[in-house]
Amino acid sequence: MAKLNGLFGLGNAVFWGLLGLLVLVSLIQFFDREFNNQLIKERFSRMDSLERGLIVLVDLDTIKEDTIKKPKKEKEKKKEKIMDAELHIWNWIDPYRFGLATLEFRLKKTDYEKSVSNRNKLLFEDVEQVYRALLENDRSSLDNMIEAYKQVSVAKNLDYLQTLEFVVGSIQTIPYTFVTMGNIVRCPCRLSFGKFYDDCSVRPDGRGCCNDIEPFAVFSPTEFADTKKGDCDTRTLFAYTILSGMNFDVTILNSVAAGHSILGVYSPKPLGNGVYVLGKNGKKYYTWELTAVMPPGIYPYNVSLYTWYSVLK
Repeated sequence: MAKLNGLFGLGNAVFWGLLGLLVLVSLIQFFDREFNNQLIKERFSRMDSLERGLIVLVDLDTIKEDTIKKPKKEKEKKKEKIMDAELHIWNWIDPYRFGLATLEFRLKKTDYEKSVSNRNKLLFEDVEQVYRALLENDRSSLDNMIEAYKQVSVAKNLDYLQTLEFVVGSIQTIPYTFVTMGNIVRCPCRLSFGKFYDDCSVRPDGRGCCNDIEPFAVFSPTEFADTKKGDCDTRTLFAYTILSGMNFDVTILNSVAAGHSILGVYSPKPLGNGVYVLGKNGKKYYTWELTAVMPPGIYPYNVSLYTWYSVLK
């Protein structure tokens, strides 16, 4: 009887020991699975290039296998679509802080042709309507270029102002090309600000000129991205398209009295000499010249600051 009780006691000990071991193994597997899932979630994290710290985790436990494969196929199609476009490389000496700078992006020939066709068909008599029509037509065509600017910003770890300087510097350093319309002014011509040739080309001396560009003597953003041809308002519209696509708060500032167009940039702190124009939304937009290398917040013009007004904002 004592032996039998001993066997039962030993059996109970073995049973409870095995049971405890099974529970321990299960707990280890459970926590290990959760840990691995967390690592997987982190690998699927995404951060917008200009919204640092905004991370969206994807819970793989709620995603079926077929839905995981689908984004990959769409990404491959998008990549093939981009690779079909022509590669453009912009090189310039950055006037602010970066030295030799490079931007590589792709632009589809069909998008360029559609942009030219759209501009030629516009019949608006209001400059803001023209800007909006060009912007709305061209916005998606420049997605790859916008993404290229974002990637540089991330790679160089640029802050708000530094990113603005990088984009603006890439535009300011492009030689000036005068753009005319109708019979008001025609090149070749000599104006108060220089002599211009009727060759419609980007000349190193900034004396190129394009005649008969309608409406309002402004090229579309896609045309500027492709050819680099443009004077003040072509540049401001292009800069607005790129920077608003990167979620910057910008506007276009025009003055009939000055016969000029400049970029307006919102900043929580004053820029340069602190010269600004109030937008329609009541915000301060600091002036930024795009036809010459000049820092923001400067006002070198001989007309009243009050002649400037905000467009597209």
